[in-house]
Amino acid sequence: MITERGFQRSRTIGAYGGEFAEGRGYVWAEGIRQEIHRRALDAHLRLAQLEEADGHDREAMDILVRAVEIGGCAEEPCRRLMILQARLGRTDAVASTWLNLQRRLAELELDPEPATVTLYRRMAGQ
Repeated sequence: MITERGFQRSRTIGAYGGEFAEGRGYVWAEGIRQEIHRRALDAHLRLAQLEEADGHDREAMDILVRAVEIGGCAEEPCRRLMILQARLGRTDAVASTWLNLQRRLAELELDPEPATVTLYRRMAGQ
């Protein structure tokens, strides 16, 4: 049985269906597209924070996984996901999240932020 809370969570994270006017080439839509994307990512991060505060770590992790998917190469969702994965003893998932982030950043010829590198090394025991 789905609880009211679960239903609301599902509706919240399911509301973002992807980039606004994706592939249309509308120059005027770029600012709108960026704003909707930022708001969707912020909503995911806030909802994960609330779930985590209520002790619903698995639900928070599911939301953070989705935040990482829509966040592209945004590092904050990855850091928060790695912290939660480590707390749940999922060291394999921490390594996977780290490798996926590195891959996405490398595609853009970017390096991870020092805070992300430090966090990963601490969690990986390096």
